[in-house]
Amino acid sequence: MPVELEFPIVVARILTTADNAPLDVSDRVIGLDYEDTEGAADKLVLTIDNFDLSNFDDPIWKEGNVVEVSWGYPGHMAPSRQAMIQEIKGFQTLEIECLGPSILMHKSQRNRIFTNMSRALVARQIAEEYGYDAVLQKIHDSPQTYPTITQTRETDAQFLKRLSRLENYTFFVDFDGFHFHPPFVGQKPLRIYHFYTDPTNSDVLSVNLDSGVGGRVGRSRVRGRDPKTKASYDMAGSNKDTARDGTGARLPVTTPGVVFREEVNPETRETKVVTQLAVTDPRADAASGEEVKAPGPGGGDAASAKKEADARYARSVRGTIKLSLVVRGDPSFLAKTVIEIRGIGKRLSGLYYVPTARHRLVPGQYTMELKAKSDGHGGYAEGSATRAGRGEESGAAVNPNAGKQVDPNELEIIEEVNPETRATELKWRDAGGRRLPLVGIKEPAP
Repeated sequence: MPVELEFPIVVARILTTADNAPLDVSDRVIGLDYEDTEGAADKLVLTIDNFDLSNFDDPIWKEGNVVEVSWGYPGHMAPSRQAMIQEIKGFQTLEIECLGPSILMHKSQRNRIFTNMSRALVARQIAEEYGYDAVLQKIHDSPQTYPTITQTRETDAQFLKRLSRLENYTFFVDFDGFHFHPPFVGQKPLRIYHFYTDPTNSDVLSVNLDSGVGGRVGRSRVRGRDPKTKASYDMAGSNKDTARDGTGARLPVTTPGVVFREEVNPETRETKVVTQLAVTDPRADAASGEEVKAPGPGGGDAASAKKEADARYARSVRGTIKLSLVVRGDPSFLAKTVIEIRGIGKRLSGLYYVPTARHRLVPGQYTMELKAKSDGHGGYAEGSATRAGRGEESGAAVNPNAGKQVDPNELEIIEEVNPETRATELKWRDAGGRRLPLVGIKEPAP
């Protein structure tokens, strides 16, 4: 008996302002595009059948009405999300564009001063202003208290986003509440995705590398002068000095103000690690090549400068590797989580933080586009580059040598069997996994 395939469905209701009775409009929806993202308000686009043009005269689609949606498969639906109608496009097929609840915090600019408060307490006060009680406040305390924290010609959303960056936190409003806390890059992976070259057997439909793999910032510095004590300070954030959670192996950063890059010799196919100055800002110190910035608002002392330097460094290395993936739809998948990707080579396979997940439903098809990033790679496979690139599983996600100092000149003797002569050859292998011939030592294979 053939297995009956389940088709994705969308459940949509309009929460009108006229009364409290929601209106089910699921039968008009022929497509859904929902972008669950960390950096901005969630975006919903509903594709509506308007063949008879009746929706133009229906007041339920007016700007400001709230749409509540869920999607997935019978018995396996996504959590309900709400979004506010912003714009309508199209003609016989309409696209209803909506934005998530945090858009309410981006309506008007404000000027005010918060005194003797931490950034987390400021976030709590703003959350209460928008009706989020203690149960819906996912806010982590920040220990440092500031004499003044100023909001000047900023919307509440812009202000909270700036505070979160200075604290190395993330800010967003999701279906489960108001979030102001560190990005949970150290959490257990929500899903494990396997890539196979045969798309019929693969969880991953396509992968695209959006960034280089060989470079990362060496150090971030914040310099300034304390206005009270008149003492100068020079604080740094680096792989050695900054405590942080990570998804990938940490490269051995030993020289301040540099980035590591990997170059491949086109003739010998050997790889070497080279360094260059980490000039990441036009105001960088020309002599040292390091990023030099004044402390952000609300600081001015050494403790604030150290916190900001650590936040800048952690934020810059968090996106060392960026991938885009198209995977099969999963209504229970949430952005701002960690996934593990296997089968894309030793260097790229591993743990990734997903700041954005885009759910796309069209008749009979449901896929997700994920934006994933990691703060390091897994190094080179011990086998040949050809074998490592065939989509075979690469093993552990985290390099066991992460954070350790590696001597590139350290060699060990290994045995390899020549596939043509069937003879065992002794070779040198360096710390990067490259083989070098050990001339004059040969013995026949048993």
